[in-house]
Amino acid sequence: MITNKIKLIIFLLLFCLFLLFLFLNTNKPFYNSLESLHLSIIPDYQRTLSELTLTIPKKTSLEKETLDLLNNNYANLLLNLPSYTKIDIFTHKENQDILEKFTAKLEIPNEINYHFSVDDYLEIWAQDYFEAVNNGSSRYLLLPTTTNKLPSFNRIEQRNSSFKSLENSLTAPFFFEGGNILSAKNSVGDFIFIDFEIIKKTQDLYRLKNKYLFDFQVKKLIQKTFPDYKIVVLGDKRRRENFIHLDQSILFLENNLVVINSIVDAPKSEATSQHKLYKKQLEALGFKTILLPISIKDVESSISSLNAITFRNSLTNKNSVIFPVYPNELKDLSLKKSSFKKDDLQGNALYAFKLFSELNYLPIPVLDDTLFKKNGSLHCISNVTR
Repeated sequence: MITNKIKLIIFLLLFCLFLLFLFLNTNKPFYNSLESLHLSIIPDYQRTLSELTLTIPKKTSLEKETLDLLNNNYANLLLNLPSYTKIDIFTHKENQDILEKFTAKLEIPNEINYHFSVDDYLEIWAQDYFEAVNNGSSRYLLLPTTTNKLPSFNRIEQRNSSFKSLENSLTAPFFFEGGNILSAKNSVGDFIFIDFEIIKKTQDLYRLKNKYLFDFQVKKLIQKTFPDYKIVVLGDKRRRENFIHLDQSILFLENNLVVINSIVDAPKSEATSQHKLYKKQLEALGFKTILLPISIKDVESSISSLNAITFRNSLTNKNSVIFPVYPNELKDLSLKKSSFKKDDLQGNALYAFKLFSELNYLPIPVLDDTLFKKNGSLHCISNVTR
């Protein structure tokens, strides 16, 4: 009996020593090179859409495939921008002739600046690079920290190479994807909302450097980068994989409002639990939540009216929202025009149009005719920098 007690004591002592070692190892100070910059993120709804960035990948050498990409993903968005929006397009050199002809044919009044390269790694998701501001003046394009030592990060490591040469690019000390980091403000404070994936993948990256970070330490990295914000992880941190990004689930608006998708046909699904948790967490932080019905099929297909671009129009001073409309949400499938009215819509698009109008936002429905929704909708493929 005594022997067993001694064994237990020895085991507990060794376990405590292990925990102490782990704590000391993970709490070694690591330098956050962005800490001194005092960065902030302007909430989407406070921007005016005065500048927009698009990243257009090289599809193939076939002109038809590149045109399909441009027509299905970008044309309708470009046609619905305010006339004052300046557009920056990053793309492959091989796209130059076809892209210049394409934008000229649209006859849009916007100023367009092209950035041509020979980099094959540009992708469609421009939102994955977002802008941070230093004390309201200097502007920086933030890139996620990545590695080529893990297969799951290779693609992002390659993609980063397209922007690292820019003078204003900075690499954050944590991993992120643009759809999983959002900013919002209310009377309680200024918030940066992140997804569990940012925590998990940042831990994976630091583990390669023999640094084993707890969840709170990853949040501390982000906190040091954005010292004036409260960092909040939305959703269940225990889940292992992502089925939808935050910018496909929630949309922050002015006046303390946030619209959240509400799954109506799968009450016991993990996605339903997540969205209910978003609602509970945001209400606890003082936000007023409004629900927008959605089906589980749409979630699984990455279809969402909330993957939208919110802004205040500089000419009219009107709050506006450019939101995606999908082919099955049109009353007449032959309607392939660039601008739609309320009477053209049905289903979720019509509900979203009415909801945005009731919230005093000018709804601007834009056809998203992408065949494979994993390509992302309007918020995913654009980056509103101002």
